[in-house]
Amino acid sequence: RKRYFNLKKKQSKVIRRTVASLMLSVTLATPALSLLQAPHAYANEVDSSILNSNDAFINIIGPKASKIAAEHNLYASVMIAQAIIESGWGHSTLAQAPNYNLFGIKGTYNGNSVNMTTTENSGADAYSTNANFRKYDNYEQSLEDNGKVVGGQYYSGAWKTNTATYKDATAFLTGRYATATNYAEVLN
Repeated sequence: RKRYFNLKKKQSKVIRRTVASLMLSVTLATPALSLLQAPHAYANEVDSSILNSNDAFINIIGPKASKIAAEHNLYASVMIAQAIIESGWGHSTLAQAPNYNLFGIKGTYNGNSVNMTTTENSGADAYSTNANFRKYDNYEQSLEDNGKVVGGQYYSGAWKTNTATYKDATAFLTGRYATATNYAEVLN
């Protein structure tokens, strides 16, 4: 358990450094950004081989996440940070083909799911369990579904119109979207 939390601390430091460049990339999207995007970013053949850097991952999901977040009254930076955390920059088994689940959303999507082992946090202890996770055809479906889920009434405390800053949104998601007690800190 100690090793798990030390790993999360290290990931948190890397994520904080990257979020600044992430927010700048999303905010200042230029024609050059679209040239850097993989042309098949949402196709079924997306795999970890095109995710050769953190920037590549952001370039793939950033523009679509920004559009979807705006449509659902959400912070794009929070959506992208969630995808980074939940998918390990797109390298987790759940995020890769044939699952494409960037957010660790449980349940089924259009009747499709995959059963995997997951670590949950009860507040006092972390434990492993098996759960069904939604299975998508591509990243775009995963991003759109996350927009619908977090844009739903249950998560209304994370909406832009109900918060002063993205930090209010991440605080609201802690204990609701993820069981990790430090979820807001890691996202921020």
